[in-house]
Amino acid sequence: MVKREMLRSANCVQRHVLLDHTAQLHANEMDLLRTFHIPPNTKGELDFQTLRKLKQEVCKRVKCVESPGGSALNTVRILTHLGENALFIGSIGDDEAGQKLQKCLKEQNIDVRLFTYKDIPTGECVSIINMDTHDEVLYANIGASDQINIDQMIQVEQELHFLRPPERKQIIYIEGFMLPQCEEICTHLVKNYVRGRRWLAINLSAEYVVRKHFDIIIELVCAAYFIFGNFKEFSALADKMGFGADLDQALKTIFEMSCSPRIIIITMDRDGIVLVANVEYESDKVGEVFYRRCSAVPVENVVDSTGAGDSFVAGFLHAFLNKYKLLDCVIVGSAVAAKVVTTIGCNLPKDFNVSTITNKMTKIK
Repeated sequence: MVKREMLRSANCVQRHVLLDHTAQLHANEMDLLRTFHIPPNTKGELDFQTLRKLKQEVCKRVKCVESPGGSALNTVRILTHLGENALFIGSIGDDEAGQKLQKCLKEQNIDVRLFTYKDIPTGECVSIINMDTHDEVLYANIGASDQINIDQMIQVEQELHFLRPPERKQIIYIEGFMLPQCEEICTHLVKNYVRGRRWLAINLSAEYVVRKHFDIIIELVCAAYFIFGNFKEFSALADKMGFGADLDQALKTIFEMSCSPRIIIITMDRDGIVLVANVEYESDKVGEVFYRRCSAVPVENVVDSTGAGDSFVAGFLHAFLNKYKLLDCVIVGSAVAAKVVTTIGCNLPKDFNVSTITNKMTKIK
């Protein structure tokens, strides 16, 4: 293995690792959701027994596609496809699902450090896509993913030496889904890992995460260099901050919380992306906060929107690490996400080459 300190960029991403089961059903087959009291076009968590029953019922109707999943793991897999060195740290169960995950991740050459638990099942997710409306239902049980702890993080750090010197670029990426069980780990990462050019990136992940775990979310937001989320998630953040529907005031307040550089990316589905930042690139001094609205890449043949946001993050961070301007980073992130949604699961087509997007862009010197 090449020593990490010799690599251009090193990114530590953690922690939910899931075995995804994706099914495509027609609208008249979506009645099974009522049996499980699941509203259409929603996301959430289920107890493991209910999730397995849901999976069994879905698999009776159609063959499910199995693939690695989990928000942060999706981002790691796409970063790896784009040529970045990305490490994922997580935990699985000692079961068939865990074995399938390890085999698949090995085949994809994903750099992972997984801890195994004998008495706790591997996390799993069921994604049901309505082929007629393109709505999606996504429910998970994170299982063994919740078991990783600070001692294990320190163990990986000592074994793999993944932390780079503070003066060299590295991104520590946290998904909001890792809450509520891992607030202690989040605090540890912010206190001990984030400094200098070791930047924190946080993905808000879901509206309910922001609302239920606001205290730790706002702590992470204050420490983050990058904050990713969709409009609903940022709207929930504004509401919990006491600004109601005034998202602009919430964003202004976030920048006023510290004089640190910060880049906020709000995805708006078909309405594009809103970029809010006080730096153009990390070498810039903190300046005035600016807003830029960017168009989304139109996609006609959407197959599965699962992981679209995760892949956008990967494309954006890849471009940022390779010294492209922020608007170019948005373009790369959008283009990567546009390719991912044309496949089942969070995957890029095998023949995808990011250089076809970046070859006309100019890097910042």
